[in-house]
Amino acid sequence: MARGVTLQRLIEMAFHVQPTQISGPQDLLNKARFDVDAELDPQYVRQMSEHKFGEDQSMLRSILADQFKLVAHSEAQKLPAYDLVADTSGPKLQASDAQQRMFHLGRGEISSTGAPLELLATQLSARLGRPVVDKTGLKGTYVFNLHWTPDPSEDEHLKQLGEPFDFGQRWSISPDTSTDANGPTLTNALQEQLGLKLQPNTEPVQVLVIDHAELPSEN
Repeated sequence: MARGVTLQRLIEMAFHVQPTQISGPQDLLNKARFDVDAELDPQYVRQMSEHKFGEDQSMLRSILADQFKLVAHSEAQKLPAYDLVADTSGPKLQASDAQQRMFHLGRGEISSTGAPLELLATQLSARLGRPVVDKTGLKGTYVFNLHWTPDPSEDEHLKQLGEPFDFGQRWSISPDTSTDANGPTLTNALQEQLGLKLQPNTEPVQVLVIDHAELPSEN
């Protein structure tokens, strides 16, 4: 289930790519917003329960192909990016053993009771407007609470995002709230609170190029 999402957001979720890894007509990708309600076959739900969180998005890809007539291909492009690395003092992360994992998003806030750092990198990319590549070398899932004061450019990037998908209460999102004007920047918060830092770089990134897409019918 999704509410008020753009085609770009649907593609991000279906292909596990960051916003800056999608190339296509911006009018179609980001102007129109859609509500999606899809019911899974019970057998498919049982199959998904055997996979790790977020691994299987074949159903969403089929919706894009059927409803949006989406055709795309992947190609490598060199893009300005950030490398997410551990600070010299070491990461400040707690490994998670939670059975019910929760990922929480808010303005100036990202927290989790158990998420891979690849997912954190994706959310950082959405706020920074360029790819963030996880180069920490840290595997598994982690508990973290990241809080900072966003700047106007981050707010503008977030306007492109719709509501997150409902994966069995695995996501939540806070409404816009005021933040401490004297709080840390995102870069400083990463270093102080999580022991991670962002290093500017130019990376060869796989970009999903949209060859064809159409507006869907009502249903």
